[in-house]
Amino acid sequence: SHDGLVFAESHATWTVQPIPVPAGRSAFESWVTGADCARGGTTCAAVGKSGNSALAEVYSGGAWHPTVLAAPGGHTSVQLSAVSCPTTSCTAVGSSNDDPLIAVRS
Repeated sequence: SHDGLVFAESHATWTVQPIPVPAGRSAFESWVTGADCARGGTTCAAVGKSGNSALAEVYSGGAWHPTVLAAPGGHTSVQLSAVSCPTTSCTAVGSSNDDPLIAVRS
């Protein structure tokens, strides 16, 4: 199901792109808080939270694809809040209830 939204700009026109909620999750427990695209818009990512896990949505092939990221090293709740994709790789930052800041690079 598509329960989230990303607003995308192309040639000075904004469009709404629905993003899927991860399998087995609901829109009430999944949301995005940041998004970025590499120059040219071929690599895009949106990040947030789904349940107690970090959420990364990757745009490829004309659609958004969700990935739930496990909390690292015994952390119990993780949320990503911002992402930067200057090239084909992205770096995301966020927090957990155990540590003030984490970073994920893909």
